[in-house]
Amino acid sequence: EATFMRMKEDHMLNGQLKPAYNVQIAVENYFIIHGTFGHNKENWFGWLEDKLHSQGFEVYNFNYPTPDGHNFENWSKVLDKAKDKITDESIFVCHSSAPIFLIKYC
Repeated sequence: EATFMRMKEDHMLNGQLKPAYNVQIAVENYFIIHGTFGHNKENWFGWLEDKLHSQGFEVYNFNYPTPDGHNFENWSKVLDKAKDKITDESIFVCHSSAPIFLIKYC
């Protein structure tokens, strides 16, 4: 079903409405992973967790060991707590060194 709306690209410069699709992806849950020297409740991590919860999403925001114990094995043990919740519809929000960890983990 198409919705007509004003699009940013108005190559004809005539302000016409163009057909567009409002696509909503199916999101299963969110995983927030802080980075090196981080904590799951500092910076914007707790704020994002609260916002997503308020919109009805399931959120996993664990505290990963850092700087002591900051290694792949220890971080894997933390994420393993919710490994059965990771699906193709899971969204990961990673900061600092977390993307590198996640690539290796998955």
